Parts: sequence; C-alpha cells; structure tokens
Amino acid sequence: MAKKQHVSVRLAEADHRKMKDIAKRLGVKESDLFRFIIKNSLNKLLPFQDDHIRGADLIPALLDCGQDLTRYFDLDSEQLDLIVNAGLEEAGKRIEKDDLDILALAGASDHCARVRLAAMTNAPVLEQDLVTALKHYLVAKYLHTFNMLNQLTQDSIIKTQTVLKTQQIKENQYA
Repeated sequence: MAKKQHVSVRLAEADHRKMKDIAKRLGVKESDLFRFIIKNSLNKLLPFQDDHIRGADLIPALLDCGQDLTRYFDLDSEQLDLIVNAGLEEAGKRIEKDDLDILALAGASDHCARVRLAAMTNAPVLEQDLVTALKHYLVAKYLHTFNMLNQLTQDSIIKTQTVLKTQQIKENQYA
C-alpha cells in the first residue's frame, strides 16, 4: 500500500457542509470523498504535470478545465500564455494570444467570450454551450495537433494489440 501523508486544508464552512452532505448520501467517509475529489481533479490537470506537453497539445486539458482554472486562480491570458506556450520552439504548436484571451474571458464572462468568439469566427455563437463552441473553433484551428494526437493513440493501440497477440501465440505454443 502506498504511503499516505496528512495534509491540512482550509475549507469554507459551506464547502465543508456540502462535503458532509454528499459523503452522507453516498454512504462514504468524508476523507474518501475528499480523496476522490482530489484524484478526479488531478486526472484533469495531469497534462500540466508534464513539461513536454505545451501549446496546442494542452487544448483538450484547457477545454476540460480552463474556465475553472482561470476563474479560480484569476489567470489572465498573459499568465495562460506563460503556462501554455513558454519554452515552446515549434511556432505551429503555439496557441495564439487571441485564443488565450477567449479562454481567459470564458472564465470570467460567458457572454463576453461568446461575443469575442462570434467576432473572430464571423458566425454567431447561439444556444450552443460556450465550451462546445470553443472546442469546435480550437479543434478546427489546431487540427494538425489533434490529428497527431489521434495518430499517436491509434499507433499505441495497434502496438498493444500486436504485443497481446504475440503473447497469446507464445502461450498457445507452450500449452
């Protein structure tokens, strides 16, 4: 079993009450719920742990939790630029300042971000969820990166299947 450490965390009374209520309803201990929340959040933020993942490669993570990061940590587009693009030598992978502005704006005001995105795309952002509209815009703009990520994923799946088939053949030979 992995070694665990004690950590002290300050929670607002309302947040602590929510945790108690949720833990009670789920029939779990508050500490288990707290660990679940932390692990779930860490999984979403995992790409930020790897210094090699930069620029457009971070778009899926930014779409998943970028609004929350900008809102909770009061990040502006300049700070996002440092987090996302710092040290990136490949110009084609850089996320443009205007796109980071929209992500930062989305954390503060959905309406302003919608207006800005509509102006940039020359198309209204209607009833569609802002995150969905941002995703379509960013995927279209940085499609080459997503194609590379999909290809890496496909290659990984093919290699795994090949290894499994090879192991199965060896097991059948010795059975």
